[in-house]
Amino acid sequence: MKKSPFSTTITIIAVLTLANFLTGTKPVNAELSASEWQLTVTGLVEHTLNLFMTELQNLPQTTVNATLYCVDKPSYAVAQGSWAGVKLWYLLEEAGVSPHAVKVAFVADDGYKTDLTLETAKRADVIVAYQKDGLPLSEKLRLVVPGKWGYKWIAMLTRIELVNFDFKGTWESQGYTDSADITEGSRKPNPIPSFLRPRNVAPTSPNQSSAPNSLTPNATELPTTPSQSPSVITDEKAFRVSNGLACSGAFSFGCDHCSAV
Repeated sequence: MKKSPFSTTITIIAVLTLANFLTGTKPVNAELSASEWQLTVTGLVEHTLNLFMTELQNLPQTTVNATLYCVDKPSYAVAQGSWAGVKLWYLLEEAGVSPHAVKVAFVADDGYKTDLTLETAKRADVIVAYQKDGLPLSEKLRLVVPGKWGYKWIAMLTRIELVNFDFKGTWESQGYTDSADITEGSRKPNPIPSFLRPRNVAPTSPNQSSAPNSLTPNATELPTTPSQSPSVITDEKAFRVSNGLACSGAFSFGCDHCSAV
């Protein structure tokens, strides 16, 4: 019997979906060309900015020499060189920072999130980069934050949002230090295992009710907690592996975001 065009289409979609799942294909937007990539600056601002890559490249450029260190391999330089882009604070000032804003939230194309304090966001060496060593970034846009662990260096950046509550990103909400400072002789930050902390509890905020709807506390979807006793998990790497959070685990986009370009 002859197959209908409808059934053939369904079969093709099913095969492509399975192939994407098995190969770990990134979101469709990750395949957008640089000219199609768009960055939104929104939240507690006077006016929202929607900037295409060409518009970002036409803004005043800043170059920063910096090294990216992943929290899993603190002694190994994942990527280093000359990063070029736009100062983060320049973008925020262009949007107009509300006096009620207390933190900056960042969202990537695949849902990964991180955050910075306003104090850090004002640093002259914190930029939204689109080039490294004179070449376009394969991940289109990356937040460059010298002196911070790689989980702050969010890649495939699509959204910057000013909020009025203590927003925590993907790893920060799991106990990784929110400051993410790399100091001399420092070791990997030790997260607080989620089974030792209340789940689905919103961070304290004086103006929580007026927070933007697009970003809410604990918005990040997280894997279930492990069955091991808390006393067994004393090392961060072991904790991540036991939770399926390591680079080879199913929840791997954290490492994708501090991977080499």
